[in-house]
Amino acid sequence: MFKRLTVKNFRTLGDVTLELAPYTVIIGQNQAGKSNTLRAMRALFTNATGDDFIRQGQNSCSVELETEEGYIVLWEKTKTTASYTIKHAGEDDRVFTKLAGSVPPRFRKCLAFVA
Repeated sequence: MFKRLTVKNFRTLGDVTLELAPYTVIIGQNQAGKSNTLRAMRALFTNATGDDFIRQGQNSCSVELETEEGYIVLWEKTKTTASYTIKHAGEDDRVFTKLAGSVPPRFRKCLAFVA
């Protein structure tokens, strides 16, 4: 289960942290950042390509997701590169670069997408 989402410099989102529960509803007025929050999560899950989602005037953006199982997955994107960092208590941090637009299998496993 997801515990916390942190988004930095993604489209209109400067620095946003959301505490997540088993059922989280995102509500707000128009232009409040609801859609960009969901787009940031999608970028994390798919290793989005391009750079049009990096906030204007910034060199990079990042999306970090923490799970109740103790994993922290950080996706960082610059105009030319992307990387994933996977952290878990008692383990060395794992950094994945040169991904050719794919998502590291270790990422899917820590989020229970595969057994």
